[in-house]
Amino acid sequence: MAHGTTKFTMGYWQMRGLGAAIRMMLHYGVGEEQFEDVQFTQDNEGLGNWFSSLKPKMIKEKNVLANIPYLIDHSEDDKTVVHFNSICLYLGNKFGIDAGDVGSEQFLRNMQILNEVMDIRNQVIRLVYTFPNATRTKEEFDEALPKHLEATKKTFEKLEAWLNFHGSKYFAKDTISSCDFHAFEMIDQHEYYRTLLKSDDKNVSMLESFPRLKKFWEDVKNEPKLTSYFNSKEYLEFDMNNHRLAKTWCGPSRNGGKY
Repeated sequence: MAHGTTKFTMGYWQMRGLGAAIRMMLHYGVGEEQFEDVQFTQDNEGLGNWFSSLKPKMIKEKNVLANIPYLIDHSEDDKTVVHFNSICLYLGNKFGIDAGDVGSEQFLRNMQILNEVMDIRNQVIRLVYTFPNATRTKEEFDEALPKHLEATKKTFEKLEAWLNFHGSKYFAKDTISSCDFHAFEMIDQHEYYRTLLKSDDKNVSMLESFPRLKKFWEDVKNEPKLTSYFNSKEYLEFDMNNHRLAKTWCGPSRNGGKY
């Protein structure tokens, strides 16, 4: 795989999803000019490029667990890492923002928050994708959304309590760690989803009752090393999750379901 002078290559679908936090980390760690962002589209060409071409090649040559998202470290003989949390921990160590000692307090805090935030994402999947007994139509989405946001507030309460208990600016320590990027993404997604409510609550921030969490979200948004990411099309224009799976409804996409 040709990569020129780039230090990393990441691969993911052409949406935010799990790719958002990885993109954020790469913008933060090396800058937008130092990594290649391979974005697979959800059409026949994009699916073929991944499933029929690159994935079999990657399985044979680099990593038998090959999947999306993936990360290739060109400084380490094209070492290929897959699975989201593994990529986060790898980059956190590579950029020196995570503790290397797995027994350290910082490492344990970071790992616990990575898993807690993944629980939030798993609930989002049931909200925005058309799975059986989940959300299959816009009407079902409108009905499920208020319940989902109320349940998410319970998790936000835990995250707020965590920040209060540990007294740190970010979730693992006073400086940013790999868990913070995914925590930001999931908070940010919910700030968008609440605007889709049919009630007046759509004008009330999800963070209204969580001052520590709100400060965390604002601090990440104002981080100078992330300015390039927050000005990018990947943040401003990409749908937050994949709505291509829907057959009767395009999902709560920001581009009106146009692919």
